[in-house]
Amino acid sequence: MFNEPQHPTDGDEVVPSRRLDELVAHLGLGDIDFVKIDIEGSEPMLRDAIAALGKRVRVYCIEFSQFAPFNDYMALVQTLMTVGFGCYQEDFATELPTIETLATH
Repeated sequence: MFNEPQHPTDGDEVVPSRRLDELVAHLGLGDIDFVKIDIEGSEPMLRDAIAALGKRVRVYCIEFSQFAPFNDYMALVQTLMTVGFGCYQEDFATELPTIETLATH
């Protein structure tokens, strides 16, 4: 159930990982109040897990890095909005109501 890196190279450390929805299922968790995610550019890989979990997670706090292509981040945001989440700027005071608004920030 753990994923291995596709192409480990000399000096790389192999670290087992799981998709978030697989981890939730493995641990037998029900609804989740809060998930904080800081995965240094791999945020777009969350799309399928977030779609699978739906509204079982009440709040995500995802720090977006700028290591992946911009369109990959926009696809993740679209998934979050489709599931029913809002997206906010870092100050948590300003909601970005549409994907178009987010694309300008």
